[in-house]
Amino acid sequence: MQKKNIIFFIIIVIIIIAGSIIIFGNFSSKSGCPPQITISEEEWDFGKVKPGTQTQHKFIITNKGTEDLLIERVWASCGCV
Repeated sequence: MQKKNIIFFIIIVIIIIAGSIIIFGNFSSKSGCPPQITISEEEWDFGKVKPGTQTQHKFIITNKGTEDLLIERVWASCGCV
């Protein structure tokens, strides 16, 4: 009878330890920084451009967070983009 109680106690302790590892492991993996977008500049003025001239400018977009950054929509203030 005493041996069964010890085995039962050991099994309960193992279940509690395993459950704690699983639960706290999930919380620690979600504690990363949320996505945070940074852009080199928000707007760019080409000034006066002659007709027929092609212009371009690179906007550098980076994610300062640790989670994935999803860009779902982009809006432009004119129809030239």
